[in-house]
Amino acid sequence: DVLFWSGGKDSLLALRELTRQQSSDSSLGSRRVVLMTTFEANSRQVAHQEVNVQQVVRQAEAVQRALVGVPLHSNSSYKERVSD
Repeated sequence: DVLFWSGGKDSLLALRELTRQQSSDSSLGSRRVVLMTTFEANSRQVAHQEVNVQQVVRQAEAVQRALVGVPLHSNSSYKERVSD
């Protein structure tokens, strides 16, 4: 499973809920949740949170989850970059 991770409190709440569901519903098994964040390629700022992507990397390490970072460039669309 992939969870879009902005580094804000709602991301953490979503991860906690996914983890809770997995532990209470044996049919979900122990599916791995990978975090994904997008950030502006030049400034390395995560959109809407105004934090550097390095802070999000540290968050992923703290919650012991893999993180996929998707740099956004002005010459390509968001949908294009995320689907790659």
